Amino acid sequence: MIGMLVLLIFVLIISFLIVAEKVFERTNYYLKNFGETDKLKGTDKVDFVNSGSTFAYYGIDYGLAGVKGLNLALCPQSLLSDFKMLKHYEGRYNKGATVFIVISDLAFAKEGYTETLINGKYYKILNRKEIDCYDLFEAIRAKYFPVLYSWKNFLRFHWDIRPGGEVELEVNENDREAVEADAYQRGNAWMEEFGLKNLRNGRQGDKFCKEFSYTAGVVKDMVLWCLKRGYRPIIVNLPVTAEMEKHFSQEFLNAFYYGQIKNILDSVGNDVSFIDLQKNEKLSDYLLYLDSCRLNKAGREIITKILIREAGN
Repeated sequence: MIGMLVLLIFVLIISFLIVAEKVFERTNYYLKNFGETDKLKGTDKVDFVNSGSTFAYYGIDYGLAGVKGLNLALCPQSLLSDFKMLKHYEGRYNKGATVFIVISDLAFAKEGYTETLINGKYYKILNRKEIDCYDLFEAIRAKYFPVLYSWKNFLRFHWDIRPGGEVELEVNENDREAVEADAYQRGNAWMEEFGLKNLRNGRQGDKFCKEFSYTAGVVKDMVLWCLKRGYRPIIVNLPVTAEMEKHFSQEFLNAFYYGQIKNILDSVGNDVSFIDLQKNEKLSDYLLYLDSCRLNKAGREIITKILIREAGN
């Protein structure tokens, strides 16, 4: 009798969780925080593919350029996860596909992320052997019951957030002052995250030698992997607004970014190109962005078409 009661309670709990998850997946909060991997569904073969983090997620849209492509960027994503994603989805690349390896200015200073919510998304798309420190409970929660990430998610059935839709915006709804404020806040957030005093003194890069060596090695391996399989790797730096770019000195960028790019290119030879769109002043107009660095729909169309054209050249 007790056994039947326990079984009944278990069945009721599972049934409740299944129903709760279905309701949760229809909320705006879920779509914003857990729906970013939905774009990876499908089996179509593609001629273009890109890695990257948040900037690339908002920065590239192959459909707007009229070509078949796959954007593997997630928000955020480390360079090592870039490589894992690139290898995982290889079955969808056409022979000789172009691979845009998108690397942002501070990416070389970050080996990886430890946050559960950030790493949990990979349980939905990668295989068990591709996930470090695989955890069965975490896999079940991430893949089938994201509603369990917080008790607050059950409240979102009635107190949801506003619909997103920002990814579809054609122009920046902010004025220049708001963009400048966003750039200032993001700059401060990055300084806190990386333990930096400012974004101008390049000598701060001396304490990131270990991170630079590791991440540059990952990118080099990514490039060599592409070349070995007959794909065409192109390293890319996407643009940001002028309001954001002015916070970084050239000395800082040389230490944290361009120096690492040069080392990678020197080590792999002349088979790899580097497209630096951050040097293009025409692409720094804030009207092409959602804020100070994430491109809007109009900006994505321009950037993607430029990348396709440059790849052809």
